[in-house]
Amino acid sequence: MIKKLSFAFVVLLVLLVSCASGNWMTNPYSKYPQSEYVCGIGYGKSYEEAELAAKRELAAQFGMAVDSTISRTLIETSSEKDGVASESFSEFFTSNSTETVNVDNLYGVRIEKRAETDGKFVALAVMEKKTTTDYYKGQLDSLAGTIDVLKRDLSGKIGTFEGMKTATDLVKTCEQHNSTAVMYNYLSGSEVPFVGLSESFDLYKQAMNSIVLEVSVDGDPSGSVKATVSKVFTDAGFAVSNGILEPTAKASVSIFWQETQGTGVASSFVFANYVADVSLVDLSGNETVLVFTSKGKEGHQNIESAKTKARSALVSQIEGEFSTLVKENYSY
Repeated sequence: MIKKLSFAFVVLLVLLVSCASGNWMTNPYSKYPQSEYVCGIGYGKSYEEAELAAKRELAAQFGMAVDSTISRTLIETSSEKDGVASESFSEFFTSNSTETVNVDNLYGVRIEKRAETDGKFVALAVMEKKTTTDYYKGQLDSLAGTIDVLKRDLSGKIGTFEGMKTATDLVKTCEQHNSTAVMYNYLSGSEVPFVGLSESFDLYKQAMNSIVLEVSVDGDPSGSVKATVSKVFTDAGFAVSNGILEPTAKASVSIFWQETQGTGVASSFVFANYVADVSLVDLSGNETVLVFTSKGKEGHQNIESAKTKARSALVSQIEGEFSTLVKENYSY
């Protein structure tokens, strides 16, 4: 009887230990000790949602966040049958996650486990402290050196777009340093000091305020392209000369037009082909610092109407692609 009880006790003990160690969904630290790991558990309607939620939960422990969005695309289709026009609509949903942890998307994080229970999905995100701490220490040393170099370089470039790019990189690097310090301090228990952002922001504003831009356009007598290019820069925070201020930089736009006749079913149409080159030049050294090229073709029954359509297409590209290029290089 005693042997049976002892055997039953051993079996029960093994089962209890097994359950405790294997129940990662309720206690991940039973398998991944808190002294060595940081864990986050996430739930969702799919494995992708669960993994993102797990990363968000892990990031929250550092006082950070992981954002996600879902975009909706509506496609309209028109058709005609027996003389009756009809329209149909199709919807597509695309998930897009943007992780606002600006430290290499949570370095060292891996999705260790995934499971599905009662139609719900769950994931476990794990970060190994030792490996990640060593990595962030190296990153902090490298970022500190980069900040010093950018500050030195900026001093001789104020008043140029090259200086503006350097000032933008300085702000971004300082923010990255501080985000990395948050991670490192949490993991190591150290108190690495943050870089003061106010000085970097002041240098950024000084670099921006020292630039006066002149905009010139060749090939657009309507003035719409010049107005659009000017607005791209004023929206970004730069001053555009109206003929009174002395410019320090110039945005030159050259539009080359070619007229072609349509063929086949489009033989009654004339087409306006265009190539537009935008060059951003620092006048102090006559140095081109940014180049943008746009090509297109629009057709109509007369060339002037075709050019009007082509000009509208070009304006849209400047408002979209060129504006994005300017912001990527000269704003944080």
